[in-house]
Amino acid sequence: MAALSGIGNLIKQNSIFSNTNLGIELRGVNGPNPNDLNDADIGSNNLQNYPVIASALYSGGTTTLAGTLNSENGKSYRIEFFTNSQCHASGYGEGATYLGFTDVVTVANNASFSVNLQGTNPNQFVTATATDPDGNTSEFSQCKQVINFLPGAFQFSAATYVTAENGNMTITVNRVGGSTGAATVNVATANGTAVAGTDYTAVSGTLAFGDAVTSQGFTVPITLDSTDEPNETINLTLSNPTGGAALGNPSTAVLTITDDDPQAEQCQSTTLSIVEGNGGTTAIFTVSLSNPSSEQITVDYATTGAGTADVGRRLPA
Repeated sequence: MAALSGIGNLIKQNSIFSNTNLGIELRGVNGPNPNDLNDADIGSNNLQNYPVIASALYSGGTTTLAGTLNSENGKSYRIEFFTNSQCHASGYGEGATYLGFTDVVTVANNASFSVNLQGTNPNQFVTATATDPDGNTSEFSQCKQVINFLPGAFQFSAATYVTAENGNMTITVNRVGGSTGAATVNVATANGTAVAGTDYTAVSGTLAFGDAVTSQGFTVPITLDSTDEPNETINLTLSNPTGGAALGNPSTAVLTITDDDPQAEQCQSTTLSIVEGNGGTTAIFTVSLSNPSSEQITVDYATTGAGTADVGRRLPA
């Protein structure tokens, strides 16, 4: 399309493509006219700023376009959208097929938009123009390639984890099947046979995944102690995914704390002396554990006649 002159050149719902030069040229020289802050410059069509398309996400036959426009303050602008099989060599435009429009109003010189449009497919390119209330249409925006919206699913990296009583355990959460856009998922611990506050510190919170981020981790603090006890378990749960993501499998897992304390052993004093007296007396032996245990410990005991004392001997009358 030839370079424009004057103002009020309305370009609306056209099909412009397969051009060597730009499809819409406002400056009279080949090459896109860069946006200026708050659109204060003048020239053909007042050198109207073009929109900036931030994302073009395809899902289920619909493409969601989101972006911004910086221009004169407090005005209404018509933003038109187009699709193309390829981007112009300049990186701007063109506009082969008209898709639709939306109206925005600038506040403090800025406006944002998000529209759902039919008629595009992944790997195509979309562009946009902006037209002010006086019919001044911008050049085509930079093109943006349409991509499949695949937010993915959150799942634990394993169904079971094992740790000793060694301080902290890091649990990994993966985002599989896609990583388009920002998304979050909640994580939480719950008592199995382990008790929060005694065996570990309870954890709950939200993991945030940015666009294209596929892995995040969180830490479960494990309590160090010297008590001999059975292996204990903590239940792990994922919930409430956002950003279009889902829960994958496994979304629950079990963390087992293996006991690393030595098994309790029995011991007793090696010698004990008592005065037998005339009416007999009782010797009390104390049995103790070498270290604490949460389990019931038993030990057999018996006296033998292996010493110099006789078993069952009575004093003479």
